[in-house]
Amino acid sequence: MDRIRGFDGLRALAILAVFAQHAFASAAPLKTGGYGVWLFFCLSGFLIVRILVRERRRIEAGEQGRRAALVRFFWRRALRIAPIYYLVLILFTVLALAGLVSDFTWPAAAWHYLALSNVYFGEVAGRWVGRFGHLWSLAVEQQFYLLAAPVLILIPSRWARGACLAALALAGTCALVMLATGADAMARYTNSLVNFGPMALGGWLALGRSEHPEEGKAWLPTAVPLALLVVLPVLVWKLSALAVMPGPVLETAALFTGTLAAGLLIRGLYRNQAGLFARALSCAPLAYLGRVSYGFYLYHQLLPKGLARRAADAAGLHVAIPGEVEALVFFATTLALAALSWTLIEQPLLKLGRTVPGLPRVRFLQRPADVSQAAT
Repeated sequence: MDRIRGFDGLRALAILAVFAQHAFASAAPLKTGGYGVWLFFCLSGFLIVRILVRERRRIEAGEQGRRAALVRFFWRRALRIAPIYYLVLILFTVLALAGLVSDFTWPAAAWHYLALSNVYFGEVAGRWVGRFGHLWSLAVEQQFYLLAAPVLILIPSRWARGACLAALALAGTCALVMLATGADAMARYTNSLVNFGPMALGGWLALGRSEHPEEGKAWLPTAVPLALLVVLPVLVWKLSALAVMPGPVLETAALFTGTLAAGLLIRGLYRNQAGLFARALSCAPLAYLGRVSYGFYLYHQLLPKGLARRAADAAGLHVAIPGEVEALVFFATTLALAALSWTLIEQPLLKLGRTVPGLPRVRFLQRPADVSQAAT
């Protein structure tokens, strides 16, 4: 099973960007979470499109049928995404029925269960509702799988890169049309077609060169886009404060620039696996955080706020807790929960996705996965 060196580290950087916006008041104006999500999307497109095109090439070689390829893909995606996602929704449904939580609203619940959270927040409510706003990006991911898999399995593999380019152009056009027609910020931010853009870019880059990672050692192709992703939130924040251009225009430019930087960063790592940044991003702490990043992302907004203060109050210590301490406790608690989820639920299900013993009717699911690090 080949793993692409540094990709788990990229997931870690993305989840840290999201966490920073939600945990630190000073990071909130920078909107770092959006850049983290775009990096996630681009990485997801890079990996998922590679898998789907490999499946299509096996169909063309006469090794399997279309139905088997589609069922196997959705089986693995369902095992990766659905169990803890729906476990969380069921838990909050029970808590809401018991009157223990008030922010899991019934109008929103159906949209969450149907993986349409982004549509609910962007088009129905027009705002974030409760602590479930982060589910919008998971909904976009699942919508992308539902659309991309049939298309890339059915069309000839030589058309796949063109299809990614067409999807990228459609996403850019949609973003510009929404900008020109005055769509509000929430609708633009959560729109499915707009957010398919980073995924399509990732897929286009994945199919543009060697099918296997390259052992280059150059550092500039990784350093430059990484630096841009670090500087971009501060630059956009400063430009916004100076009001040098309308806010919607600046936000759309940030989306385009952040997506391009994410794609170049992924491409730089893929082509320079022996380089400094690939090795640095493969260090054990970052790699582990990347592996558990799906659970971390799902759980981090759902924990009650002020965990350190609550613990101190429970111990009879009525003291002021600095924000940095609260953030550290918040991070550690979320990481512990994600680690438990990974060990007890997610990892065993990933293994089940590779082989399905005792089920002869789904024998076509038993071939080993092409890429062990399907995107989260």
